[in-house]
Amino acid sequence: MRPPHEATRSSPSLDVCQPTVEGSALLFPAAELALAVSVVAGAALQRIAGMGFAMVVAPLAILLLPGQQGVVFANLCGATAAFLLLGTVRRDVDWRRLALLSVTSVAGAVLGALVVRSLDVATFRVVVGIVLLLGIGLSLVASKTTYEAPPVPASLAAGTATGMLVTMSGIGGPPMSIYAIATRWDHQAFAATMQPFVVLTSLIGAGAVTISTPNSAPVLEPMMWVFTAVGLPAGLIAGNLLHRVVPARIGRLIVILLGIVGALTAIGAGLTAAPTGH
Repeated sequence: MRPPHEATRSSPSLDVCQPTVEGSALLFPAAELALAVSVVAGAALQRIAGMGFAMVVAPLAILLLPGQQGVVFANLCGATAAFLLLGTVRRDVDWRRLALLSVTSVAGAVLGALVVRSLDVATFRVVVGIVLLLGIGLSLVASKTTYEAPPVPASLAAGTATGMLVTMSGIGGPPMSIYAIATRWDHQAFAATMQPFVVLTSLIGAGAVTISTPNSAPVLEPMMWVFTAVGLPAGLIAGNLLHRVVPARIGRLIVILLGIVGALTAIGAGLTAAPTGH
């Protein structure tokens, strides 16, 4: 298998990125609009539910941007959104749990970078979609159980899994959802603690991918960066208004539905491109 940055990209019906100068990608206007809207929606859901940005943005970014640029883009945007939110929730952060989760996330990031480096684009998309569907399914199953996991071992396991998945796909929500449910973590403390944890794991994940996989730093048209810079705070402001009237459980349901759509889209794109991805 060839690494993602070397794979042939020859599925015009799904591949909306057109190369311009070396290492850059010019998105069609519709794709730019879709990515910008996903950033706003993801930021709003991050404020309402405490998580969800990556599950909304990452599948689309991975589909639209070449190689691993989508993963790095989603991680950088996710870290920024979580950092902007941190000021409003810092009093509820469980710093002890944050430390436990963070310890093993670095090891998970290293493992994730090794996996990413070994996959071509088509296989990578399929793997991301399957992992996301499995994570959503497991989190739903966990919500129906009465088992309560011991906090320390569960924290170390969740940190490793999240670090690995964030590096592979930009998405770390499913293992954290399972962890929160299994340890019966209070939602307010969970949502608050997720923000510094997302900042940490997203930056580590983006760095690990950039170092391990050449040409993975996102190179977009200047206007797309403007859309992103405006869309992130706009989404957070909208989420801050909506979270007063939209229950967190509704926000989580929307995140799950959008995550399923994104996962199926990524799998479809990968399967379509598979015959030419080697």
